[in-house]
This record gives sequence, structure tokens and C-alpha cells, in this order.
Amino acid sequence: MLSRIFPIRIILFRCHCLFNYNVAGCIIKRADGENKT
Repeated sequence: MLSRIFPIRIILFRCHCLFNYNVAGCIIKRADGENKT
């Protein structure tokens, strides 16, 4: 039971981190573009 749940929790955690990283990257890129123009 734990062997099934554990990998899923890791995947969800990694996806959550990647999603937050992508959102932060988009915000930084948009702010950087606004400053250049």
C-alpha cells in the first residue's frame, strides 16, 4: 500500500514545484520584457 502511495506523492510534489517554478519564470520574463521596452 505504501509502495503505491509514496511514488505518487513524489510525482505530485515534483509537479507542484515545477508548476510554481514555471509561473515564477513567466512573471520574471514578463517583468524583464516590460523593463526593456
